[in-house]
Amino acid sequence: MAYLAIARLVALSHPQQAASALGIALAAIGVVCGIVGSALTMLGKHLFDDVQVSTRWQHRSIHDPYARARWLEGEQ
Repeated sequence: MAYLAIARLVALSHPQQAASALGIALAAIGVVCGIVGSALTMLGKHLFDDVQVSTRWQHRSIHDPYARARWLEGEQ
């Protein structure tokens, strides 16, 4: 997908022409598809595995069972 977007972008390129919306969109699609493809290639099926997070970086509601109730009361 990234190759097709970049190939189409190169076919559109003209040295004296300003960048068009189509050209910018194709470049963005090419970059995003390339990044996703690289991530999938490097991490494979482990991309969305659960990982252990330090207590320092965990949300406070994990340690306080009443935090959600207090938060919901504040919304009303």
